[in-house]
Amino acid sequence: MITSKTKFTAALIGASGALALAASAQIGTPVLHYGEPSWDTNTANAVVNTGSLGGSGTYYNTTTTAIDANGAGPDDGATGNSVNFTGSAGNLGTGVNTGLTLAAVSGADKSFTMSSWVNLNDQNGDNMVFGSNGVQPIHFGFRGSNAYMGFWANDLDAGGGTAPAVGTWAYLTWVYDGTNGGGLQTIYANGVQIGQRTGAAPGQQGETLTVGTTGGNSGDLNGHLDDVSVYNVAFSGTNDPGTGTAGQTVAALYANAQAVDTVIPEPATFAAILGGAGMLLGLRRRRA
Repeated sequence: MITSKTKFTAALIGASGALALAASAQIGTPVLHYGEPSWDTNTANAVVNTGSLGGSGTYYNTTTTAIDANGAGPDDGATGNSVNFTGSAGNLGTGVNTGLTLAAVSGADKSFTMSSWVNLNDQNGDNMVFGSNGVQPIHFGFRGSNAYMGFWANDLDAGGGTAPAVGTWAYLTWVYDGTNGGGLQTIYANGVQIGQRTGAAPGQQGETLTVGTTGGNSGDLNGHLDDVSVYNVAFSGTNDPGTGTAGQTVAALYANAQAVDTVIPEPATFAAILGGAGMLLGLRRRRA
């Protein structure tokens, strides 16, 4: 069952539309952020980047997503203010073109941290949360029931059924540290590492970052996304000191996400197990 979500209250949103939480000062400002109010306050074809790089992304295809009640952008009323991307093994059929290259959203050492709340509609084929629009795109998301972080034949497969169960919200984070281990890829679910790989060369820096789709490997997402964020540093975590400040940890990033989106345990079991990783997941709703 997917829980409902209400809109952010004014206390959580600053005048500029960026998140205005106490924890935000600790983790810094993302270079890219899509969420409230971005999903709902734009024209049907654009979504404003409330991160530090600014500008607007463009929806590839709004006809395949639900439109919210005010007609101002894709939004699924059944789950509140998230976007329901309805890709099905297509190629740039749905999703957002951010208009920003990988080089623009990464540090000089190619490091970055990308994260999002995710709720899958299925576990069929590739369901990519982040991608790029070239012939050798990055592809971060899920391959079948496994969490995945791909740089094109240079990939981390977390294995073990590490994708969240269909219809369950989870907070996924993909970190690349260009200064560690010859290039360190790490995937986290709800703040806990579920996969890691060294010796990974960075993705193609000139390609444009996409959300909810990726070119070249039929990676359209079939699922809901919210609070999509990209930072141009590697947040510190398991086996990785990171490239950011002392406060920029994956644990702090997840705590900040929870401050915006409260995790509500399932009433019957109070927890759901994320495959073989043994991760505790909860159903999620907005704070009123």
